[in-house]
Formats: sequence, structure tokens, C-alpha cells
Amino acid sequence: MEASTWRRWYPVTLLLVVATIGVYVAQVWLGGGLSAMMRLGALRPDRVGEFHEYFRLVMPMFVHSSVWHLGLNLVALVQLGVLSEEFFGARRTLVTYVWCGIGGLLASAWFTWLPYPSAVGASGAVLGLAGLLLGSMWFGAAAVRTELAELLGRLLTLSVFVTFAFSIGMWFVEGGVDNWAHFGGFACGVMFAFVWSDPEVGGEDDDDEPAEVVAPATPSAPPTLVALLTIGVLVGAAGWMGVSGDRALPTLAIDTARGYATRVSMQPGAWENGDLLVQMLDRYAQAGAEAEGLDAFTRGVREMDSPILLQRLAYAVAAQPRTGRSHDGELRIVGERWLELAPTDPDAGNFVAWQLVIARSPEVRDPVRAEALASMALAQLPGDAPTSWSSGWLTVDPRPARAVTLDTRAEARFQLRRYAEALVDQDEATALARTLELAELTQFEERLTKINQALDPR
Repeated sequence: MEASTWRRWYPVTLLLVVATIGVYVAQVWLGGGLSAMMRLGALRPDRVGEFHEYFRLVMPMFVHSSVWHLGLNLVALVQLGVLSEEFFGARRTLVTYVWCGIGGLLASAWFTWLPYPSAVGASGAVLGLAGLLLGSMWFGAAAVRTELAELLGRLLTLSVFVTFAFSIGMWFVEGGVDNWAHFGGFACGVMFAFVWSDPEVGGEDDDDEPAEVVAPATPSAPPTLVALLTIGVLVGAAGWMGVSGDRALPTLAIDTARGYATRVSMQPGAWENGDLLVQMLDRYAQAGAEAEGLDAFTRGVREMDSPILLQRLAYAVAAQPRTGRSHDGELRIVGERWLELAPTDPDAGNFVAWQLVIARSPEVRDPVRAEALASMALAQLPGDAPTSWSSGWLTVDPRPARAVTLDTRAEARFQLRRYAEALVDQDEATALARTLELAELTQFEERLTKINQALDPR
């Protein structure tokens, strides 16, 4: 359709699209990221409750976390906005969109209360339009029910169901999806469908242009007044944001770190997710509060009582890339808890022993204890025969575990200057690694060379 057609028949949808894109352009101009989103009014429930920044219950529906987030919401807005204006007119579409967005943000603020940007995006408001249309199919005016059923059938119901199923699933997998905003916006839309059961305009005539098919059953003044009030709320929130949007920025770094800690404590399975935990600790480090982050991490680890989950977490954290911050502290915390719960597990013993010999701090490095733990672990392992070995519920070849544990003990003995004993262990570890074609072979050979050079400096 031409722009003039949009302006004439779908002015609210066009206005909302332009406003949403304009805010995203402002985000990019401000540098993007969390600081830009906060400056433009992203929801922070604590800022609403404690600092009375109520514009954060309005502006987030125009703020988006990425261009993909923006694009998905705009596609849905155009589709549902056009349908809503077709059946209910511009005023009711505007009122439904804005107040459903506010309702979703209120639900998010009430039920999440996270001290970091917990809700941005138009999805709550868009789902409000879906709730309006779907609710009208259930208990709207007869003409609306008939036309919507013919036009959409079960498609809208299926789309809403898939949207909620996907968002709930993503919350369990990754977190960060604000389902309360989705549910709150949709519920408000259904409420509007119940209140405004009569359409204002709708249908198409023979010239494929929108035409009035059902006269309003209620006077037009209330929708007009509510629409004017809604415009006033939008303008007021934008002005308030312009004055107060940057007041949260000085404490944004530590607030965001604490928000990650809260999110981790709330999200199922978060303590098996090394990536999420490292993000939390990185946020604390960026805020200059690394000790506070380690305290939060320690409390969470101490509450874990499954050696298997601790093993997964230990190796997940160990696999994280180093981006300017050492993960040694959290690896020791996880390893010690794992060893505490499974004191005879050779994997746990070797893991802690290795952390003790590679520790950067002399106060933490402890080759004496590392040698004892590695020796304990080797005592739990069979010899070098390629027979199966049962470790709990898992049956595995013990030789790779023996190779890496011998390598750990060799390093501990090297640091204790017991080079001859270290050479025996490293020789066996390297031979096993070569036979089994282990990925660690190169490192084993380098350490073997290091020990030989210590024995014969020539």
C-alpha cells in the first residue's frame, strides 16, 4: 500500500512503527548496550519502586535489545496493528497497545523485581493486540466474531500458543525472556476485548478499502478521551525520561552484576551453566566488586549437593575463554565443594590438585597437597590395562584419567624439586597419551622436556 493509504486507514500502526524505529535509532546514537537502554527508559523495577521513575513503565515498549528483537516485534505489530485498526479503529488500537504494554510491564515489575534492565521490547503491547483480537473472537460482537473467524480461523490462537510456548521454553534454556510482560500484556488485551465488544470500523468493501460495517454501540466520546489521555501519558513519559533517564547510570555496573546474581538464583539449572555464571562474575569484576561476586558464587556452590552437577559445572567453567580475568578462584571453589561431597572420586581429586599447582598466587599454590590428592586419585584408578572401570554409574576406559592424573602429580613433584620422581610420572603420562592419541599429548611432551632440562641443565 502507498504511504497515503497507511496514513489514512492505519495511522496508529504507522505512528507506532515510526516511534519504535526512532527510539532504536536513538539507542544506536547513544552507543547501544545497557547504558543506552537505561537512558531511554528500560524497566528497572527497583528504580520504579525506590526512585519513583514511573516512565520506566511506559518507555520500555519502544526500547529493544537488538535489531533482530526490533524486527520481530515490528513484523508482529504491523500485522496485528492493521487488523486491530480495521476492526476497532485508530483510537482503540492506540489505547489497547499502550495500556497493554503498561500492564505487561507492571506484571514484570511486580513478579520479577530484578535490579537490572529486566524488560524491553514491544512484545507485551503486541500481545495485547493479539489478546484484543482473540478475545473478540470469543465474546465480541457477533459481526466481529464471524469476520475474525472467517479471516483468521484458528491461526491467531495457534500463533499465540506457539509464542507463549516458545518464550517459556527459552526461559528454561537461557533465561532473560520476560514471560510476565507477555502474559500481562495478553491478559490486558483480553480485558479490552470484553470491555469493547463492539467494533468501531471493520471489513472491506468491493474496492478493497476499509469501510464501516457495524456502527458503534457506545458513544465515541469515551474512546476519544481515553485516547487523548493515552497520548498525554506517552508524551509525559518521554519528557520525564529525557530529564531523569540517566540518573541510574552511575550505579548501573554493580546493579547489573547483582541483577545477574538474582537471575542465577531464580533460573532453573543456572548452576550447571558455566557461561551464565562467568557472565555474572565478569559483571562484578567490571563493577570493581569481584570479591562480592565470588561471595555470591560461593554461596550458590555451597548449596549444591550433587557431585555430578558439580563436575559438570567445574568443567563448564574451565572451558570458558579467558577474556582478561582469571577463573582460578571460582574453579577452586567448585572443585573443593565437589571433593567435599565425593572425597574418593579420582576426577575430583585430580581437578583440585591441578588447580593447586597452576594457581598464580603463591599463597594459594600448594604442591604438597596437590601431590597427596593426585596420589589418592591414582590409588582409586586401575593400572594401565585397557579394561573397563566403573565410576559410579559410568563405565569408562581408566587410562585417559590415569594419564592426566600422572601429569598432575608430575607437575606437583616438579614444583617440589623432586625431579626424578616427576620424570617417572611424566614418562608414563606421555606414553599413555601417545598410545591413546590424547589431545593433551603436546602439553605432556612440553612438560617432559621441562623436567629433563631440570635434571640435566646442559
